[in-house]
Amino acid sequence: MGRGKVYLNKGQYEQAINDFSYAIAINPQSADAYNNRGLAYFGKGQYDQAINEYSKAITIDSQYAQAYYNIAIVREAKGDFQDAINAYRKFLIVVSPQETDRIEYAKEHIAKLGG
Repeated sequence: MGRGKVYLNKGQYEQAINDFSYAIAINPQSADAYNNRGLAYFGKGQYDQAINEYSKAITIDSQYAQAYYNIAIVREAKGDFQDAINAYRKFLIVVSPQETDRIEYAKEHIAKLGG
């Protein structure tokens, strides 16, 4: 999965998707691989597919805070503000208190979106 992250960071989303898909084929219970594949789809502007991937990560690990956070960002980008607020709130329930920057971001966006 390391090479997939390199591709992701370089904006080479199709290669990243291929690598994360391979990781999923090897370990279908890898929430990280689904989350990362979602990031690649988000980078390509394929928002619905990104949400599907993040949702798969949450199905595997219901406490996967990053996937809730990512869903919120995608929902906000799509203009689905109530769904974004709900996802930010779920994120705040499961996130580690050490994630102070993301917690603050989520709180600010809940307020900005009218939640």
